Amino acid sequence: MTNKQKENLKKIRKIARLVRKAFEVIAKTQGYHDNLGGLCGRAATQLFLECRRQRISIRLAATDGHAFCVYCGYIIDVTATQFTHENFWWPKIVIQPIPEGFRPWYHNPRVVYRSVCSAVKGTKKWGGLFGAGSYYREDRRVVKKYRR
Repeated sequence: MTNKQKENLKKIRKIARLVRKAFEVIAKTQGYHDNLGGLCGRAATQLFLECRRQRISIRLAATDGHAFCVYCGYIIDVTATQFTHENFWWPKIVIQPIPEGFRPWYHNPRVVYRSVCSAVKGTKKWGGLFGAGSYYREDRRVVKKYRR
């Protein structure tokens, strides 16, 4: 990994904190569970857009029922807490290398997208993980509020 990529991972961690904080507020105000279950596509979209705003070449990733971002072989997931159970828990922000071999279904990217448009089109047949159109403006407004 180059120094530039390491710097970008540090920036991504900061952006992920911002997006997580914003979506904790969104979950509370819109009646979602505090583990952010059901918000993965919306949160991944906003993480992607915030990173692109910083000129970081991040990608959207999808499985059959979960969405997150990937960057240089790393998973970036701000909603993995929805997969926490009594014997295992995920931190609020997951930034880890994509593991070789076995990995849980929700971190096994089936498809990776370069843009929000292609992600929305590509996941329609699965119920539209990234189909957050009706919430897009509201999500952007909340995320912008948490920028520093």
